[in-house]
Amino acid sequence: MISKTILVGLVAIAFVAGSIMTGTMVDAKLPAITLNDVYAVVTDIQTKVGTLLTNVATLQTTSNDIKAKTDNLPSDPASNSHIDTAIASIPSGGTNCITIDVNRDGHVDKYEISPGPHTEVNYADCYLHGVDLHGEYLFFANFNHADLSNSNLSGANLKSADLRDANLSGANLSGVNLETTNLTGADLGGAILSGANLNHAGFIDVNLGHANLDGANLEGTYFQGANLVLITYAGCTGTPNPIGIPLLGTLPVCTP
Repeated sequence: MISKTILVGLVAIAFVAGSIMTGTMVDAKLPAITLNDVYAVVTDIQTKVGTLLTNVATLQTTSNDIKAKTDNLPSDPASNSHIDTAIASIPSGGTNCITIDVNRDGHVDKYEISPGPHTEVNYADCYLHGVDLHGEYLFFANFNHADLSNSNLSGANLKSADLRDANLSGANLSGVNLETTNLTGADLGGAILSGANLNHAGFIDVNLGHANLDGANLEGTYFQGANLVLITYAGCTGTPNPIGIPLLGTLPVCTP
């Protein structure tokens, strides 16, 4: 490798040679180039080269920092142990009904329904525990005519959803939020609604035969033409609102 002294000398020689070839040093009208002038030029070059080397060193340090951080990133989510554990916890038959949202640490943040709710979608036997569908899909989830029979929606948020004519027979809806939800014409025969929030939900022409409403909030829940045969409602709260058309079975009487 050429030493710094030799490099400086070569630069100086090249500068002087260039000046001679262009006539700079022999032109009587221009001042003669002194050794100090050469030193000044060489010093400027050294300064710029030093700055360049410093910038290169900074880039190398930054590159090393980036590599160190990327080396510590979690492995491919497809093989991440946290996700594998989450999937393993889902009962058989439910893995096609959800997507898993994973944060940067590789941990599961939440489960989301997949495909998105739409009319006549089939979620029969799905495991959808705890999904939040309120406000996620243009203000309400549309399950009009959907098949949710025997699905697990316990703890889910279905506030203001459209469940008209949906099949929810045998579904686990314990602790679900169905506040102001439209269930007109839905089939909830044998469904579990214990602890559910049914505040001002609309049960019009609904089949609730053999359903479990123990501990449910029935404040202002609308019942019209519903089948309430053999329902249970121990510990329910609120005052249901019958709206004129005879019911099949007995309207729940809850603690106000």
